[in-house]
Amino acid sequence: MTGRKRIGALAAKVDESARAAGLWEGRAPLLVAVSGGADSVALLELLGEIRTGPEPALTVIHLDHCLRPSSSADARWVERLAGERGYPYFGGRRDCRALAAAAGLSLEDACRRARHEFFRRAARKFSGAPVALAHHADDQAETVLMRFLLGASPSGLAGMLPLRRFPGFTLLRPLLDVTRRDLIGYLRRRGLSWREDESNRDPAFFRNRLRHELLPLLEREYAPGLSLRLVHLARLEADRDAWIGAESRRLGERLAFRRGPVIGLRLAGLAPLPPAVRRFFLRDAAAAAGAGRMDRRAWERLSRLAEGRTRAAAQLPGGVAARVGKGVLWLMPPLPPGAGPVLPLEVPGRVVVHGLRISSRELASAPDPATLPAPDPEAFWAGPGPASCRAYFPVSRLDFPLACRPRRRGERYRPLGAGGRRRLKEVMVDAGVPLPFRELPVVVADRKGVVWIPGGRVADRFALPAAGPVVEIEARWE
Repeated sequence: MTGRKRIGALAAKVDESARAAGLWEGRAPLLVAVSGGADSVALLELLGEIRTGPEPALTVIHLDHCLRPSSSADARWVERLAGERGYPYFGGRRDCRALAAAAGLSLEDACRRARHEFFRRAARKFSGAPVALAHHADDQAETVLMRFLLGASPSGLAGMLPLRRFPGFTLLRPLLDVTRRDLIGYLRRRGLSWREDESNRDPAFFRNRLRHELLPLLEREYAPGLSLRLVHLARLEADRDAWIGAESRRLGERLAFRRGPVIGLRLAGLAPLPPAVRRFFLRDAAAAAGAGRMDRRAWERLSRLAEGRTRAAAQLPGGVAARVGKGVLWLMPPLPPGAGPVLPLEVPGRVVVHGLRISSRELASAPDPATLPAPDPEAFWAGPGPASCRAYFPVSRLDFPLACRPRRRGERYRPLGAGGRRRLKEVMVDAGVPLPFRELPVVVADRKGVVWIPGGRVADRFALPAAGPVVEIEARWE
């Protein structure tokens, strides 16, 4: 990306730090988020110096948040700027005040949600190109100080990361080693103009009060050079996070497993972990299960479960439930709407229930019973890695049609080889069926009643005969 032409000192610095952070992947085009302010205009100009990749190397994107009467004029100004530079332009518009009111969000959270939706849409339109943002060293210092004042964890003090992946889009921050003074000087030397956003001085926003009042006061009266030290702190914490995160992912390969959208964590492996590693591990697992941003109370509830200090269920942000059962901490997203219907199971046919695929087919005869593995419900429901199991039913003893359905209150059946009829709930608990799945249509039944629970034994009326056609039913995690 460099080497085809001589670039300025600031552009070379940005290019070097971006390469060190792994931001330039191949020669893929970039989407550049340009608000029209000095920072984003400087970012666009600097990237224009650095990028010499395939045409178009850069695409300008702009979201009008509809917060000011002049916001539409800003959008037109940015579109003209893109045209003057010969870059494609992609714009969007979202009334963030209306979004905040409709969704019950603060204005800042509504703007963030609108931006992420816009970035996702832009990335989809431009083949997954990453989005470059103009956050710089001063923004980083403000972020770290703000998070400290609000009680952030050490991970929060890592501030903004140079590269951040979200579902559907990736954010790049190439300017985190550059100060705003550097950017303003760069624009003035090149004779470039920009738009001033008066909302950046609105004291109604906490960040603005911190930027224009608190941080200058601390720099002037208490800690000269504080901004640079805060940026350095962010780098140290980001490095620490990266190491612990890698260790957490390594541990996840043996301590965590997935059953559909449900994540299981083995408590015996969690207990001896250093607290910092365990916290990372739990954070990643909760995020993978769909939990929202975890506050202090949510962390305390989850930590108590992980450390075995309680067996009570905990509710996490995003509707994720955390429960302990049979030595496993389960992280369970909310059940989908209509999760408990009766699902017809044709032969051949299949149904999918919360990541569990149950399929059927008819065979001329059953396999030799001696070649069949013994049922292992613990491995199927809570074992490491992917899992599947099969069961065989003489066609002559099935009372069609078949269906997958939830268990019924007080329902009983007699597993093959068991001494008597047992409550279906007890059988499911003994088989290690996680709580969320006990309410889903995972029970295979015909008109006479239960024929099988995946992972367990078939009903005793299905002892295999010496010959004759059978229905094979397989359960497999997708």
